[in-house]
Amino acid sequence: LQLSLLYLQSALGKLSSDWLAGSALWHPFLTATGVPLPVEAWVGRTALSGAVTFGLLLFELFYPVLIWMRPFRYPLLVLALFVHLSVGIAWDRVPFNVMMLILNLSFLPAHHMETALRTARPFLAMPWLSANNARN
Repeated sequence: LQLSLLYLQSALGKLSSDWLAGSALWHPFLTATGVPLPVEAWVGRTALSGAVTFGLLLFELFYPVLIWMRPFRYPLLVLALFVHLSVGIAWDRVPFNVMMLILNLSFLPAHHMETALRTARPFLAMPWLSANNARN
């Protein structure tokens, strides 16, 4: 419930002129904060900038409702994965976005999470897990 309220609060906070005009991604405020996003690339592309801006806003606005509807849960979690990875990398906010992804995992049933971890384990190639398994 708290995660849903966090997304809703974030969406409501973005209902400003920059976000509604579709220009929030290349606003001078972002360059002042030292964001490594290539601002010049967004300025001339109003359609792309507007689509990404409105997409982020719609995602955050509808997340609190759609996450509780089972048919929309997994597509929304995949979208959350894409949003938080891309925003984390583009705006250099990786720790916060990883935390948000971990919080999103709370919507997965335990058996689905166990299956996902079992499937992902060989691909992660974590040396500390391999060392422990070799001793056992």
